[in-house]
Amino acid sequence: MLTLRLEDANTALAEKDRLNSELQQEKATLKVQVGKWKSLGDHGGVEVEELHKQRATLKSQVEHLESRVTEEQHKALAHEKALQKEHKKIEKLQEALEEQTRIAEEAKAIAEANRRDGAGDARMNKKLQKLTAALEEQAEKAVKAEEEASLLEEQSRCYKDELDKALSQIEKLRATLQLNGSTSRSRALSGHTSDEVEIIKRRQSEVSHPPAVESSHPNQKVASNNSLIPVKEPNGNAKKTSKKPDKGKDSQKSRMSTSDYKGKRKELPDDDGITTIESVGEANSKAQRGQTKGKEPQPAADASRDRDDIAVPKRKKRRKLNVNPFASAKPASLDWANQFNLVEA
Repeated sequence: MLTLRLEDANTALAEKDRLNSELQQEKATLKVQVGKWKSLGDHGGVEVEELHKQRATLKSQVEHLESRVTEEQHKALAHEKALQKEHKKIEKLQEALEEQTRIAEEAKAIAEANRRDGAGDARMNKKLQKLTAALEEQAEKAVKAEEEASLLEEQSRCYKDELDKALSQIEKLRATLQLNGSTSRSRALSGHTSDEVEIIKRRQSEVSHPPAVESSHPNQKVASNNSLIPVKEPNGNAKKTSKKPDKGKDSQKSRMSTSDYKGKRKELPDDDGITTIESVGEANSKAQRGQTKGKEPQPAADASRDRDDIAVPKRKKRRKLNVNPFASAKPASLDWANQFNLVEA
């Protein structure tokens, strides 16, 4: 029975060592993920700053829980050592008890022989009483040692439960960190069209694999990094409608000069709570595009050509907001994290 308890204690110690190694690995991965989140920068504006604050608080909580886990592990190791010492004491007491029982049996056999012979009964009875008293004393010591061992096992079980609770809290905090990161990335890419998403991916690949010769104009590099970042305000309604842009507003935007957009970021609020922020470089490109389109003369229609051969002028593409009213609040996967991991590769 005691050997089974000792084996259970050894298996519990091995399980705790395995949990400790897994916890260290998870801690390392969590530190790497936090470093990656730090490298992303301010891509989401005010919402990303709030998520950074939440991440800092969660990180402090994780560190506090990790310190508690280390303390609990040290306590568990100390209790395991004390339990091993008690097991050794119990084994010694068992050996002494077996020796005393053997001596008592021998004394009983001698007493029986002397009783048969009818000589030395009183002396053997006294010796037998002393041996039985010693045997009872050793049995009481063994019972006390077993009680102490059971008490230490209960304490180690309590520490193990506290350790499991701390590990579960760490898992929950890590899940909330991943959920916050996934929601921020999905909100940052929800308002982009397919062309804009391809441009963003191309820029990320350029950042991960920079060219050998850098440009002599740092302003061009800064302008290339600017992109449209939609900021989605939280709303309780499940379905949302996007407001179509007006033609008059588009023509008025094309007439505006580049000096009006310099050093400013324009916000276009819609009725559905979605705000689109245009960067300086994109606003300048839109203004120049509108001026060039206004200056280009339309080619005269040739009478000799058919209507099918005449080039039809392309219509101006309107930017549409990709709003899915049936989309769930939770992201389907964490593939966006793999895209941003290429930046640090």
